[in-house]
Amino acid sequence: MKKENVKRNREIDNYENGTITKKEGRQGDSKDESRSLVKGGFMNMENIGGMKIIGLKDFRNNVSDIIFKVINNFQVVLTGNVKKGGPTVSIISTDLLEDILEKYEFNPEITYDEETKQHEISLKEINAFGSGDTKEEAIKIVLDNVMALTEDFFEDIELYMRMDPQKKQYPYFMRISHCKTESELLKVLNLVQ
Repeated sequence: MKKENVKRNREIDNYENGTITKKEGRQGDSKDESRSLVKGGFMNMENIGGMKIIGLKDFRNNVSDIIFKVINNFQVVLTGNVKKGGPTVSIISTDLLEDILEKYEFNPEITYDEETKQHEISLKEINAFGSGDTKEEAIKIVLDNVMALTEDFFEDIELYMRMDPQKKQYPYFMRISHCKTESELLKVLNLVQ
């Protein structure tokens, strides 16, 4: 048990130093071999999850093949400056992204205020509100507000992604931004009558 922990700690230390220890050979005839995380210049650096990071040069040279694999084979591609490190970009098919975003559901609260005689709709996920004399009017007003909030969010996204409450709204606004028609938006917002 102690021997296994020492081995695991050594492998973690090697990973942190930029190498992976690889055992080769038959049982009893093991040979340690270290290899760099970067394989051949700009190409394919492994991250801890096993995904390869494709260098920018390789991405540019193979963009058609990569896009084909992303769309048809459900692959997610990471690309960035492998040689210098730093942030990466994930390329994912729109269909797969929309499937992931389905988890972010809207739960509208629809009420009627006896005092003001107004129907009120609240979408707390993105802080959108609307009210009107009829439910239909309230829906139309909340839709207008949702569209204005979505436009504002993406215009000032650099600011909003630095603030935790607004950053948490990102997947909801992404879901809205993928709607192509008003009827699709009503369905996503759970406001279908």
